[in-house]
This record gives sequence, structure tokens and C-alpha cells, in this order.
Amino acid sequence: MLLPFTVTAPANARPGETVTLSGTAYFLVCEEICIPEKGEVRLALPVTAQPAAPDGRWGPAIGKALAAAPKPAGLSAAFEKRDPKLSLAIAGPALKGADFADAYFFPFDAGVLDHAAPQGIERGPEGLTLTIAPGDEFQVSPGPQALDGVLALADGRAFEVSAAVGPAPAGTSGLGPPPVKAAPPAGAVGLGLPVAILFAFLGGLILNLMPCVFPILAMKAASLARHAHEAPAARWQGLAFGAGVVASFLVLAAALIALQAAGSAVGWGFQLQSPQVVAGLALLMLAVALNLSGVFEVGTSLQGAGTGLASRGGLGGAFFTGVLAVVVAAPLHGPFMAPALGWALIQPPVAALAVFLALGVGFALPFVVVAFAPALLARLPKPGPWMDAFKKMLAFPMYGAAAWLVWVLAQQVDAAGLARILAAAVVFAAALWAAGLWQRSRAAARTSPSPVAPPRRS
Repeated sequence: MLLPFTVTAPANARPGETVTLSGTAYFLVCEEICIPEKGEVRLALPVTAQPAAPDGRWGPAIGKALAAAPKPAGLSAAFEKRDPKLSLAIAGPALKGADFADAYFFPFDAGVLDHAAPQGIERGPEGLTLTIAPGDEFQVSPGPQALDGVLALADGRAFEVSAAVGPAPAGTSGLGPPPVKAAPPAGAVGLGLPVAILFAFLGGLILNLMPCVFPILAMKAASLARHAHEAPAARWQGLAFGAGVVASFLVLAAALIALQAAGSAVGWGFQLQSPQVVAGLALLMLAVALNLSGVFEVGTSLQGAGTGLASRGGLGGAFFTGVLAVVVAAPLHGPFMAPALGWALIQPPVAALAVFLALGVGFALPFVVVAFAPALLARLPKPGPWMDAFKKMLAFPMYGAAAWLVWVLAQQVDAAGLARILAAAVVFAAALWAAGLWQRSRAAARTSPSPVAPPRRS
């Protein structure tokens, strides 16, 4: 993709010299979620007295990109603030009879509009009217008096627009919204429910091989090794883990379906688009890492309690491990998943939930099978000191996951937001450390011998 733009050479450039142009490119890497990125660009060019000849290799592509770039088309436009929305009306000969499905306005200035919010479309005989959510700039009175940007149409055409505050031009409304196009996502064409369920099941199996999921699954493997020679306990552990996985996938799917029904344009992995969710996940990964490091314990005391309490805590821990595995795996895409999920998200809720159920079953199945296979369990090493060392080793990938989530958050918020999450991490870690001290003091009090009372004198 070529993005043409104008660069002005330094005023003191002289023919025969070489000018180095440099800059910073900010862009989004998107599929189902968008991750902000940036890169430094640098190009050394000779200064000539006349325009340089087009590059033989890139010249045609550059010419095509320049021809397709948005240009003024004599459009008239005006906007009005109608709380809580903006109404942007655009008219002109270039828009007469155009297909306005998926029309979208991109402003030149940051903070003017809420880019994540959908834009409502009303057609007219001479143009269209867009209903847009305003950005932070409109929260300060009187707000911007001009709105400049690009109107992009579904047929690939794009036009520069310059709008001022005022009444809408004639002919920009009255024909209703564009007809709804129910085309399924790419890769989902031709899938039926049985094939979508099969693809989701296979995709769930493959998720177990993703690098981001490995630390969580290794935690579960260590738990199974602890119960490897206690068949009933191992089976309950496997079932609890599977229940946590399946329940989490169904809850996530229900939330996604509900948001889509409410009109939100969300897809798989939508939760990582929210800075609040990313911050919460970073703190959760930090808590898991500190727990694996032995800073505090979850579910049971350090010295153990009654058998029934420990059993319940163990099953709860297995269930939570399944939930955590889904949280980590949710943003990932593996083979077979994309067509299955793309098909599911345009189906009725019952069919969609069936596909997500198959995804969860496929993800949980390997550990459930191991838990119910005595021959496989017998191959696992017996519990011993190695398990504690292995557990502490697993903490470091979780620290890495927390650091990665903080990096993602840093791309979504400003410096003050980054400072807040770092301060929250320090306070959170200190609180968990204090909780660990309290747990150890209680454990020590339970295991210390009671003082013997001196004999009474008669």
C-alpha cells in the first residue's frame, strides 16, 4: 500500500546536495483487534533543479496511488451539534446516486470524533447525512467551528470534505438508511453448523500449541502431576479445568453476541480494545506471577487445612486455571478458527453458542483426556521438590505477559495513564506481599506448640 503525501524540502537546499528526509510513522496493525505501532522512516534524496523523473520500478504504482488519493470534488458540507451526536451533511454532483453503504468520514484532526463509534447514514437525492459521535474537542465550549477530513465510499472513491457550522445543504436526507448487506465475513461462505462446529473444535485443539497459552497449560500440567498417582483426584482436576474453559468461552461469546445485538461493531478479541480491560488483565497476570513466586497463596493455607477444604480449594484452583487460559487465549487466532467464528457471529445466538461451545471443548479436551487416562498419568513424575522449582520457573513467563499487556496499554493511553498502571502495579504487589505475610504468620501460629501451663500449688 502506498500513502501519498506532500513533503516540502528545506528552503536552503541547493542542487547537487543530498537532503535526508526523516519522520515517524504511526499506524494500526488490525485484524479483529488493533494494536498501535510506530516506526522511524528515513530517505536520502539528491536535490535537482528540475522535477526528478519517475522511478522506473515504483513510478506506475506511485502514479496510480496519486490518482486514487482523495481530492476535492466541489462538495458542500455543513455540521451541527445535536447532543449527544454531530450531524454532518454533505452534497454535490459526485455523490448523486452513489452507493452510501459503509460510507465513513475520517477527520484530519485527532480528538474531533470518536473513531470507534459507528456512524449513522441517512441518504438523500443529492448526498447524505452522517450521525457521528463527537470526540473530546467538542466537550469544550464552543467546540470546533470547522470539520475537515475525507469521506470514503464503499466503491473505493474518497473525497476531501471541508464543513462549517450551519444548516444542512438541500437534498442530503429523506431516503432513509442504505439497504443492509448481510454478506458473511471472508472465509465463512458456505459453512453450515456441522462444519463450523468441526472447525471450531479443531481450532480449540490447536490453541493449546500457542506460545502465549503455554505458561497457563504448564501450570495445569504441574497440577496434574501432583495428583498423577491419585486417579479420582486427577479426574476431578481435569473436569474442573474443562468446566472453567467451557464456561469462560460461553460467557465471552454471550458478551460478544449481546454487544453486537446492541449495535457495537466488535469481533473476537474485542476485550483488548478497552484500556480498562487491558489494565485489569495486566494486574491479573502480575497476581498470578506473584502467586507462582510464592509471595502469597490462593485457595489453601501454607501449612494446609482440613482435607475437605483443601479439596475444594484444589478444584477451585483448577477451574480458575481454565478461566485464566481462556483469558490469555481469547485474542489469538489459529487455523480453522477464523472461518468458524466468522460464520458464528452472523448466526442466531443458539448456533453461535454451539460453535463457541465446540471451541471450548476442543481447547479443554487434551487435559481432560490426560486426567482420565491412567496410562498417561502413570508416565508423569511423582510429586517432589522439583514441582516447587518448576512452579517458580513458570512465574517468569507470567511476568513477561504482564509486561506485554502494559506495553499494549502504553499504546492506548497517554503518559499519565501509563504512570497510573505502574503505580497500581506497585500498590497491588505490596498488598499481595502483605497478604502473604499474614498467611505465613497464621500458618506459623497453627503449627507452633501450645504453651504448657505451670502446675497449680495446693
